Amino acid sequence: MTRPQATEVARLALQERPHWSGETGGECARRSLPPSRPDARLPVEIVREALDRIADAKVLNAVVTVDIERTLAEAAVIDRRTERGDDMPLAGVPVVVKDNIWVEGWRVTQGSRIFADFVAPHDAIAIERLKKAGAVVVAIGATSEFACKGVTTSPLFGPTRHPFNPDLTPGGSSGGPQRCRGGPCAACDRNPTPGAPAGARPRMSALSASSRHTAPFHMVPDSPSRSSAYR
Repeated sequence: MTRPQATEVARLALQERPHWSGETGGECARRSLPPSRPDARLPVEIVREALDRIADAKVLNAVVTVDIERTLAEAAVIDRRTERGDDMPLAGVPVVVKDNIWVEGWRVTQGSRIFADFVAPHDAIAIERLKKAGAVVVAIGATSEFACKGVTTSPLFGPTRHPFNPDLTPGGSSGGPQRCRGGPCAACDRNPTPGAPAGARPRMSALSASSRHTAPFHMVPDSPSRSSAYR
């Protein structure tokens, strides 16, 4: 989908169901989901492939944290839930999360030495919902320090490289997750990559030869204090 097409889709969607109509972000997302999960393979198989592809692209420095044991264990749980017939539209879909969004039990550093050893005590709202739908976190993707630059480099992990020319930047501040959406580092051709819904990231996809549709601000819960409107 091209940028003009995505813009038109968003315009028509909001025209049809404006955000003040009572439809929550979750209801809008459910309308957008495919009728079945995007891959017929077992979740563990999908996740193993994603982990292999991440390892093969280590030189790009797009991923800063992996936890293979935890990830495969969570994928195995999704396997059992699908066998049980649970409704999970994203069963087995691998997710690379930006390094400033909390994932329970994972190190989340914001690219800063200050938070080099910080472990998230619980999931962010977006991660909670992805997990509920069956998605599996496979890695934490690099960000600039505190997500405050249009390029992805940090004093803790260094620069993230462009997959087609390592001398260039993939943009930022979500350069790590961005690289896991396309090119040789892609964890999955369809994988969601949660990032902060502001700043340069939604506007710099072209630097990485990829495209995206970014939800409007009112569709994305950005803090616990504002989460009730999105339940």
